[in-house]
Amino acid sequence: MLSYRHAFHAGNHADVVKHMVWAFVLNYLCQKDKPFYVHDSHAGAGLYELASDMMQKKQEYQSGILRLLENESAIAAPILADYLTLIRGFNDGAGKDISVYPGSPKIAQHYLRANDRMLITDLHGTDAPQLKALFADDARIRIQKKDAYDGLIAAVPPKEGRGAILIDPSYEVKDEYDILPNRLAKALTRFMNGVYIVWYPVLGRQKTEHFIKQLAAVLKSKNVKNPLSSLRVELNVLPDREDGFGMVGSGLYVVNPPYTLRPALDAAMPELVKFLAPETGRFIIEENNHL
Repeated sequence: MLSYRHAFHAGNHADVVKHMVWAFVLNYLCQKDKPFYVHDSHAGAGLYELASDMMQKKQEYQSGILRLLENESAIAAPILADYLTLIRGFNDGAGKDISVYPGSPKIAQHYLRANDRMLITDLHGTDAPQLKALFADDARIRIQKKDAYDGLIAAVPPKEGRGAILIDPSYEVKDEYDILPNRLAKALTRFMNGVYIVWYPVLGRQKTEHFIKQLAAVLKSKNVKNPLSSLRVELNVLPDREDGFGMVGSGLYVVNPPYTLRPALDAAMPELVKFLAPETGRFIIEENNHL
């Protein structure tokens, strides 16, 4: 159940979309002086060395972040250009020859200000100690080795009254597709103002669309008192398949997205298809107000 290690996949096409949006949302929260709260529910190790055995085993970053950096001069979308600048910043501003790739908690730390807070949870026996070591000197950040959903529910509503929550499971748990919408619903009853970002893999179109309908149903439920908006963005680098073997793409389901996110993605997603999967790629952007 806990065999998944993000280091095998760090910097791949899924990370590109996830971290591009994650950085955009965090930067958006920084536009106001009021403190905000961040929760990274399935954090992983936090920082990944490209030369490590795990990253070299699959080398998925080669067709993800490195391919974008190789084409950086041709990229026009601001959200994508800012993401690449961010990644280079973790590598002393170097060009395409980066040595490390930051995970979502490390990216979040970059945006935290003096009065902001972050809670990181991860249950993996190896990743949790690495997270504690990585953030040991940062008093703004708390690390918990515990179930992600228990940590999520217990921590909301945050005292700041605003913030961003990234829910990024491996989906190795058999009932994850049912558990996640249930816990999201419970979190929303306690903290309805937060920006929730749910990452999902595309392993089969029928299964994916069913999951999206489950998430949308949460926002329409009687327990969610205020109309909430959502934005779905998905990048597929290979054609759909229904056998469930192999991830052909991934997406994000964002609850309470910043109003500036949709136009930013309208500009970025065609460029991601162009540079990451020009022959087989496609994208989806759907925005809804769940009245």
